[in-house]
Amino acid sequence: MTPPATAAPLLTVVAPCFQEEEVIDDFYRAVKGMLAKLPDLRHEIVLVDDGSTDGTLARLNAIAAADPAVRVFSFARNFGHQAAVTCGLDQAGDPDAVIVMDSDLQHPPESLLRLVEEWRNGHDVVNAVREVTEGVGPLKRASSTLFYRVFNALSDTQLTPGAADFFLLSRPALAALRRMPERNRFLRGMIAWLGFPRAQVPYRAPARARGFSKYTAARMIGLAKDAIYSFSSKPLRLVSNLGLLLVVLGAGYFLEVMWEKLFSGKPLEPGWATVVGVLLILGGAQLVTLGVIGEYLSRVFDEVKRRPMYVLKQGSPAPSAPRR
Repeated sequence: MTPPATAAPLLTVVAPCFQEEEVIDDFYRAVKGMLAKLPDLRHEIVLVDDGSTDGTLARLNAIAAADPAVRVFSFARNFGHQAAVTCGLDQAGDPDAVIVMDSDLQHPPESLLRLVEEWRNGHDVVNAVREVTEGVGPLKRASSTLFYRVFNALSDTQLTPGAADFFLLSRPALAALRRMPERNRFLRGMIAWLGFPRAQVPYRAPARARGFSKYTAARMIGLAKDAIYSFSSKPLRLVSNLGLLLVVLGAGYFLEVMWEKLFSGKPLEPGWATVVGVLLILGGAQLVTLGVIGEYLSRVFDEVKRRPMYVLKQGSPAPSAPRR
């Protein structure tokens, strides 16, 4: 009797989309062109609309209507890039491998072939590492470099400078990531924390062909804060050490004031030294310390509320999705 044919491995591409009406068709055609070069793999494309207010969702639905390999999910409002990626990973079902990439074409689709090659070589995690981004000014490059240096200095989980949310996960790596339920997510760090065998694929990010970047300075700062506070408790120790240092400096300052008063004979305004010393030293130390503690407490607050990370207005949760 002829044994049943074994299904080809399934590769899923997950792409978050936010206000990408102008470029989403180009993205879809480019990705499909690369997937056509992998005839030994079945594929599906999961597109997540992150609460777009332009025609992005209409374009996604038109693509899905013409291609049964495309599934579309849409948020009730904008929940953010990390939530959209998480949704795509939740709804991806049970693929043999999943690739996450942005839909603005700054993650070049031709890199998919190299990601799959490294996966076939036995790597469970394959990170695409940005070597250069065309059309980006020196301030953004400097801030990116500073972020990676600060993160690696504060965290035991080390990131490769230039690593982006452009990666491939094997089935075991995806299953492990799905078991991490935190709300304030920094996926690059979470994937590095998993510890699976990793490979890296360098790429050059082209300038945006159409539209504009949705990652504002405020969003970038928020992501950086989530990254640092989620992967390191060193800021708490640093502010403790800062408080100790300020106490020492304050004690030294008051000793100097006493020396001036008792031995130099210089006149001092009554009460001035005490007020200035207390306000500048203790007040500053308390504000910095309370601010850092508040950042950690706000994240604990988000976790204990147990609200869903996102709310769908279109698309049904996959049966295998472990959350929400």
